[in-house]
Amino acid sequence: MRSSESARNGTVPESPTKADLETAPSASASDELVYRCHPARRSPVRTALVMVFLGVLAIFVHWYTGSPGFAVILTVIMFFSLSAYFFPAWYTLSEKGIKVKTLITTFERTWGLYRSHWPDKNGVLLSPFPYKSRLENFRGLYVRYESNGKDVLAFVKRYVPEPEEHA
Repeated sequence: MRSSESARNGTVPESPTKADLETAPSASASDELVYRCHPARRSPVRTALVMVFLGVLAIFVHWYTGSPGFAVILTVIMFFSLSAYFFPAWYTLSEKGIKVKTLITTFERTWGLYRSHWPDKNGVLLSPFPYKSRLENFRGLYVRYESNGKDVLAFVKRYVPEPEEHA
């Protein structure tokens, strides 16, 4: 669309910046949605507050136990327990299924595994159950949005059915 617009105007189209390529979803001819999600970068104030909290927690643990080693170990464990927030994840949604690549792992799942989806403001939970279940948080997959919630949700709705009512 941009190239046809520039052809009509007689102008040279702008090339996308590195930031545009990192966060913008891309669709290819094979019906694919590829994007990167990095919650810590999206909200710098919240990230700073979390880092301050981790620092205060380390100071408190050091004061309470008297052990700097224990404080460091606890801080590292807490930091990595929040890895989904601090480190980016790359999502590829295609007609075959979904691929999620994180700092440490990469896994792929087919759409047939999921029988319902539950959207919220930050992402969509893909559930292997056709109705609401307490186990879906453990067996399902949470797909985060990155300023592309409508695109992701539309893509998921094509392949994962709406949830059923359960008595």
